[in-house]
Amino acid sequence: MRKLVYISGPITASSAVEMLENIGTFSRIEHLLLKSGFAPVNPANDFLLCMQGNLSKEELLEKDRAIISVCDAIFTIDGWSESEGAQKELEWARHAGIPIVSTLPELHNLFTVSVDWVDELPEDPD
Repeated sequence: MRKLVYISGPITASSAVEMLENIGTFSRIEHLLLKSGFAPVNPANDFLLCMQGNLSKEELLEKDRAIISVCDAIFTIDGWSESEGAQKELEWARHAGIPIVSTLPELHNLFTVSVDWVDELPEDPD
């Protein structure tokens, strides 16, 4: 089964162009994670949800907090340290003991099982 990976980083910005660039970055990371065998959670997709009505930032963060609580890992993207929302997400993840990574190799290493011990098992006595 695919591991659920939440993408964390800056979404909102001082200009609409920068915000759209951020959303594009999230989308590219989502695609990369999906093609790499993970089940990515892209909070930038909430942009479309916001177009449906008047949602507060707090409502969205509470939704994200619930989702993070069931994720297997958090994948950070550039600029996360300047994002208030991303900082909250990472705080929640740390509190829940959810691993936080920033590269694809780190993510793969989290879920790679070493089977070196198999060679050390005694042979079948038959």
